[in-house]
Amino acid sequence: MTETVNQNVQNTEEINNLKNEIRQRNAVLIDQETKRQIREWLEGNPYQELLEYMKSRVMGQENIAIVVANVYNYLKNVSIPDTGMEMPTHGNCNNMILAAPSGSGKTETYRAFKDYFKKRIPALRLTISDVSNLTATGYRGAEPSSIVEPFLGCGLEPIGIVFMDEFDKICTPSYSANHGDVHLEVQHNLLTLVEGSRVETKQGYVNTNKLLFIGMGSFDQFRKKRENESKEPIGFGAVGSDEIMEAAHAAPITREDMISAGGCYELIGRFSYIENYHPLDQETILNIIKKACEDIADQFHCDINLEEEALEELFESANSKFGCRLIESKIREVVLKAYSEAMQKDGTWDVMDLKIDTLNSYTFEFRDYTEEEIELEEAFQPGSIHKEKTVQKMSFEERMEALIQAQTQQD
Repeated sequence: MTETVNQNVQNTEEINNLKNEIRQRNAVLIDQETKRQIREWLEGNPYQELLEYMKSRVMGQENIAIVVANVYNYLKNVSIPDTGMEMPTHGNCNNMILAAPSGSGKTETYRAFKDYFKKRIPALRLTISDVSNLTATGYRGAEPSSIVEPFLGCGLEPIGIVFMDEFDKICTPSYSANHGDVHLEVQHNLLTLVEGSRVETKQGYVNTNKLLFIGMGSFDQFRKKRENESKEPIGFGAVGSDEIMEAAHAAPITREDMISAGGCYELIGRFSYIENYHPLDQETILNIIKKACEDIADQFHCDINLEEEALEELFESANSKFGCRLIESKIREVVLKAYSEAMQKDGTWDVMDLKIDTLNSYTFEFRDYTEEEIELEEAFQPGSIHKEKTVQKMSFEERMEALIQAQTQQD
């Protein structure tokens, strides 16, 4: 009986050892494949391509070039093959904080990177987490280690980018009757992650040595604090001018601002770079509106014409605390209503010519394809317009490219 029990224990240990060995091998293969994909991407000298793509998505922010350079440098460093001879590479050397006023493009930065790398480096994982909802380790709620749980099973030393949204919220005190400054405890827990170590999560262990952490936030509270300080009497009771207040609001957020507001200097010190986005100017807002109209028009097979009052309403929204994040959704809501009404009247129209007077009123009429549109559409897909009138309208650039390709083939 005893021999049978011992044999069963031995068999169980052997099975567990075999499973661990298989996991280890798979983890090594995942690491190698991720690095291979990155090196293959780097062989094409893709920096300019990545930069131009990011500029087209994050409009009007010159510092996007610095963010792109940092991500590019990170990928170049962590893709070095492991031979045992080179110096160890750590993602935390590239950790960055992105201070961006509301609606200026910080979330779009994450989305654009994710969309780009999804096609170029499929094995590279990018995640985003709202760190303002985290609670200190041991308390009820999401622990800081949860933000790296998506990297479980992604290799021995996962390569990827962790975007920490609302990072500014945890840099200000949040006191609890029983636990003191909860946010300070969260910062101490995050310190272990961002400096690179083997982190225990509720689901298992994750090595964060080669992860890149990017903290993002509007830091509006920090800006208001500086504005209030600029109102304080100067000299013999003089009051700070509006110009001084505006300058205080627009000035870049610094490490000193974060630490003086309640940021843990050990954590802030683990971020090598702090970059600032600025509020968008009127020209950039107009370009964002135009791009939103073009994208939505392609999806709904229509022409969109914004009247002056509607344009003013969109500018007003862009200059509010929401920034440009609501522009597309506001236009899309109007277009969807018009599209629904148009489909109920006549579902066989070629193009809906939509005029948006205000964000609450619109008019539309139908028109046929122009000869140029028919020619370009047939160059892309012969006979498609005549077979199905409700085919999705291509963008002008797509049509021109299709026509050029068709002419090249004929020649």
